[in-house]
Formats: sequence, C-alpha cells, structure tokens
Amino acid sequence: MEAKYQLIRTFFDEDIPFNKLVGMKVTVLGEGHAAIRVPFKPELIGDQRRPALHGGVLSALIDAAGGAAAFTRVNLPGDTLSTLDMRVDYLRPAKLQTVIAEGHVSRMGNRVASVDIHCYHEGEPERHLATGKAVYNVRRSSTDKPTLQ
Repeated sequence: MEAKYQLIRTFFDEDIPFNKLVGMKVTVLGEGHAAIRVPFKPELIGDQRRPALHGGVLSALIDAAGGAAAFTRVNLPGDTLSTLDMRVDYLRPAKLQTVIAEGHVSRMGNRVASVDIHCYHEGEPERHLATGKAVYNVRRSSTDKPTLQ
C-alpha cells in the first residue's frame, strides 16, 4: 500500500504544475482519506484590504484533497479520476497562514466517487474555513474492465 501512496504523493506534489506553484503538499494518506497543506505566501492573498487568502486557493485545495482521497480507493497505476462536480461553502476568511484540507470518501462506486472535504488553519481543525463536496469520474484501466467472451 505504501507504494500506491507514494505514487499519489508524487503525482500531487510534483507532477501537477499548479499544485507546485501554490505550494501544495500531501501530508496524510490513508484508505479513503487524504490531507493536503498549503503554506502561506503573499502571492496567495486575494483581498489586500482584509487581508485574506484568495478563495480560489481554498477551492483548489478542496479539489486536490478530494481527488487525493479518491485516488486511495482506485487501482494504481492505471485508473484515473477527473472532477465532475464540486461545491464549496466558504464559512470564514482564511488568515494569512498555512491552510489544510482533509478529504474523506463518502461513496466509492465503479464509475463515480463522492468525497466530503473541509479546510482549516493549521492547528485549528475544529474551526472550518470552508467545506466542500466533490464528485469524481472514475475511469478504470482496460485491464480492470470485464471482457465479453
């Protein structure tokens, strides 16, 4: 299982240019669960008057954590995921500090995965900044598909 988790870490941390640009790092992976953190940097500020992190950082983090959680439940290498739908509820402004998102798979089907995600400041997991629900298309590799005889 550790080899699978290393594939997921490398994919999210190193192989997605946007994740690298923002500074996302996978911190936790378990069956149906993932956590990703984004350390603060000034380029992520959305409203200088407040100041607060840009909401797009939170939504991207929610999508990444949801995708990582769903990836723990598919066959790797081979199966792929793509985001079908995502909803984000912003609950409070994100301060200029590290933000973490945790995703938990609520339903894993053969073609669709559903994941619940929440964001919080590092050290404050009970104070949600945003919550999300994401649905991912699961595309099974050809070797996993049943064949007709």
